[in-house]
Amino acid sequence: MNRLDQIIAERMPTVMVPAYEDLSAIKEDEARFLMARSGLYIETRTRWGRLVKHLWHSPRQLPYGNIEEFDTFKDVLSNATVQSIIKHDVVCSAAEYARNNKEWGGFIALTKNGFQYIPVEFDSTAVKINYKMPVLPEGAVIAVDIHSHGRIAPFFSETDNKDDKGGVKISVVLGNYRNENKMDVFDIAVRYCIEGFHFDLDGKHEKEQ
Repeated sequence: MNRLDQIIAERMPTVMVPAYEDLSAIKEDEARFLMARSGLYIETRTRWGRLVKHLWHSPRQLPYGNIEEFDTFKDVLSNATVQSIIKHDVVCSAAEYARNNKEWGGFIALTKNGFQYIPVEFDSTAVKINYKMPVLPEGAVIAVDIHSHGRIAPFFSETDNKDDKGGVKISVVLGNYRNENKMDVFDIAVRYCIEGFHFDLDGKHEKEQ
């Protein structure tokens, strides 16, 4: 096999789901395609979650084993520490910028001590943000990438698609900022990003070209 093809196979292998024995467990910080009876799936495992999503439904059953979708990424968003970070750090900071008609951005990383808010240095306008990638604590990995559109509706732009083209993370966009009953409020859009595949929370997916 050509060395370049070997690199691709090592980085993103395609594995047949066995019909008569258990599927081998995926290693941490890896992603792979799974060919199963009902079609093609993608699987990834990080230190903060494991995800299995259906990419392609076969029009007929294939001679492989069965597999089901699996999602512990959702547990990150419902984690008490993450919710506290979003409420006390993210929303407050994003609202300050929104009141000045500017976008905002930041990260939530899983560290040795649990989830932690990671501020970033950036310049922003009402429609654009340019940030400098922060230095993470030793052993930390980014779990959630968050940015705000301020008073504009939350959605994933072409720029977001390029930023989310590689790696594994949860991507969050805040928007439609307003103040209700003296409280800062945003609408939210969320998707999972796995090596160029984007999964909205409604289950839809779109491959980045």
